[in-house]
Amino acid sequence: MKQLAYLTLLTSLFVNLLAARLAFSRTYTGYLDKSNQSFYIVKNNQKLELKYTETSIGKVLRKLSNRDYLSVDAILTPDDDKRGPQVIDVVSINYVGLQELVGFWKDKTGLCYNFMGFTTIKVFIPGPQLKCNARSITEINKSDLTTYNYFINPDDGIWTMLISNENVQYLAELSSISSTKKKLVMYNAEDGKELPAVILYKTN
Repeated sequence: MKQLAYLTLLTSLFVNLLAARLAFSRTYTGYLDKSNQSFYIVKNNQKLELKYTETSIGKVLRKLSNRDYLSVDAILTPDDDKRGPQVIDVVSINYVGLQELVGFWKDKTGLCYNFMGFTTIKVFIPGPQLKCNARSITEINKSDLTTYNYFINPDDGIWTMLISNENVQYLAELSSISSTKKKLVMYNAEDGKELPAVILYKTN
């Protein structure tokens, strides 16, 4: 019983400490720059060095590539060395965006998936006016196509995703077979039913 009480107290202290750190943090977003075994977040010519104490945060940062996007909650540290970039202490990573995923992909049925940046997917059947490549962007933007929001969770294993629009919501696992071939396994968020896996092939 004493061990349980001790563990409960430690857990409570940890949760309270994390809540206190989050209360003093703010959100930073930008592109990742990895150099000399250090991590930086870059936005609007501002470069901030990322420091962290949680090993899970380090695993996610090492898994990402240069120019990937990320949103973090962090605390600005005192500027002791004005010769280098300002340092922020990362409390948590909110979500990430994979530069490699941006662009046009097809599955084996010919369905096109246009990852328009780090939070939006447009899905359509290619036709005479709508090709599955960047030359069709103008027509795609003018067309009423099925659109989903997506977010990639900061996971140090398989990337997990939330894909949704006003009608449906899916949980998904994204794994990389190569830079031009990905596997997407989706689950219905309501009943957890696994849907047939989709193999995506990059077209541009």
